[in-house]
Amino acid sequence: MHGLRGFTLIELLVSMAVLGLVLAMAVPTLSQSRRQTEVKSVQARLLNDLTRARTDAISRGNPVSLCASSDGSHCDGSWNGWLVFEGPVPNTTTAVVNPISQHSISAVAVTANRTQITFASWGVVDAALEATLCDGRGELSNARALQVSALGRARTSVDADNDSVHEAPSSGSALSCG
Repeated sequence: MHGLRGFTLIELLVSMAVLGLVLAMAVPTLSQSRRQTEVKSVQARLLNDLTRARTDAISRGNPVSLCASSDGSHCDGSWNGWLVFEGPVPNTTTAVVNPISQHSISAVAVTANRTQITFASWGVVDAALEATLCDGRGELSNARALQVSALGRARTSVDADNDSVHEAPSSGSALSCG
C-alpha cells in the first residue's frame, strides 16, 4: 500500500528560488514595456489632437490652436498637458480658454521647439512644431517624436533601421532625451 507523499522542504525551497528568479527577470521587462506604452499613448493622443485641430480649423473656417498647459485651462507653456481650442492663443498666460479638448500627462516628458501652434482656416500653421516625448527616466529606447510641418501636416517618428531607436521625422537623426 502506497502512502500519500508531499513535497520535501528542499523541493519547496528550490521551487520558490526558481519562481523568484523568473519574477526578477520579468519585472524589469514589464516596467520597461509599461513606460514605452505610456510614451506611445501620449504621442498618439497628441497626434490625434493636432490632426483634429487642423481638421476643425478647415471645417469651421476659423483658427484652431493647441498650446502647452499645466492646469487644463490656461496656455502657460508647460508641457504637462495641452489644450485645443478655437481661436488664436491669448497673449497672456492668465487668460482662460474654452477647450475643444484637453489632456494632462504625468509620466512622459515633452520638450518642443514651441509651446503653441495655431492652424489657419485653410490648414497651414503659424510655424512648424517639433516635439520629443521621453519616459520619466529619459531612456532613449522609449523616445518618440512628432512634427507638424509649415503646411500643417503632422507626422510621427519611426524606427527605420529596426534598432529600437526612433529617428526624428524631419532629419532621420536619432532622438535625444535630456
